[in-house]
Amino acid sequence: MKHIIKTLLIMFIIFWVISWFWQINNANYKKHLEIKQVKVDHPELLPDATSAKFISSGYSNVLADKYWLEAIQYIWWNAMASEYKKYLYEMTELITDLNPYFEKPYLITQLLLPNVNVRYENLSQEEIDKNLENSIKIWEKWVKNFCDATKIDTINNDKEFDLDKLTSEEKYKNPCISPMVPYYLWYIYHFYKKDWANAAKYYKITAANVDAPDWAKVLAAIMQWKWWDREKSILMFLNMAINMSVSEEDNQCKNFAIDIDNTIKQTAITGELLEIIEENRKKLTWEEDVNKLILWNSCLNFVNKATRELNLFYLENANKDYYNKTWKNADTPQILFNNGIINYIPIDFQQEKHNWIEYFYNPEIWKYDYKMAYKND
Repeated sequence: MKHIIKTLLIMFIIFWVISWFWQINNANYKKHLEIKQVKVDHPELLPDATSAKFISSGYSNVLADKYWLEAIQYIWWNAMASEYKKYLYEMTELITDLNPYFEKPYLITQLLLPNVNVRYENLSQEEIDKNLENSIKIWEKWVKNFCDATKIDTINNDKEFDLDKLTSEEKYKNPCISPMVPYYLWYIYHFYKKDWANAAKYYKITAANVDAPDWAKVLAAIMQWKWWDREKSILMFLNMAINMSVSEEDNQCKNFAIDIDNTIKQTAITGELLEIIEENRKKLTWEEDVNKLILWNSCLNFVNKATRELNLFYLENANKDYYNKTWKNADTPQILFNNGIINYIPIDFQQEKHNWIEYFYNPEIWKYDYKMAYKND
């Protein structure tokens, strides 16, 4: 009996100790959450970088890791709401001040901060705009810490359209530690700000990195016309066509690209010229080898894209004349033709039996654009 009582007493003591430790720990945990919540509700209470570096006693990278873990934990628990955005910018600013070369905070912040999901986020337009501007500040800081400012200035100021020179000449190539750094900044200017000029600039910087994705140069050329410089886009595509030739067939293509390049630098782009270019372009189209037509790095691929830009450039200039006469834009090339503004309706190279590319005036970008059209049997 005494043995049983003794056993029960020991068990009771153990239970009481465990319960006491649990209560203390729970109280501490709640207080810890309260302290963390204060940081979220009042990001202005976060220490500045100078103070944080002082208290880190020389281990600022370790303190940056600590703050980043806190931020990730809070984002995780509030992933279905926008609460974490209240202090994500301030926290990322502090972390990247403590460790400027800590890449993850830049990357995660630029993905999360400008993004808005209306299904579960209730943000005012003012909050959305502020988050967008803050994300740009973080991105620009990322570029500043991971890129060579001198090379970036050289790329922008020289206005070089020969994309091969960007990756071969030392004054241009590899301006950033990683090509994805300027790429992400291009993304926000393109998709969120609709700022084609800055988008084109940062895509060109992306393309200057030797290890940039294969499609970077193509998109760098495409982005030129989105900010009213379609002529440079044409020259970029022709330049890539000239420098991509390797086979005998590609040498024919290369010579054709050189001829186009020389001609448009000396002659106005007219309907007659485009018709001649199209007739000769078709002679380079090896219909029996469809795969050759879709290779991203084939000479013909870039010639095709250059002729598309030539067609659109021709239509845009014609539309300006039409607008000056009628004070409205011509929605289709057919309208321009019917009104005697053009004497040739350019046809895109992509023409299949059931789908094709057609040109139209896009009021969203105030330019002539292209879209896919379909036909069902």
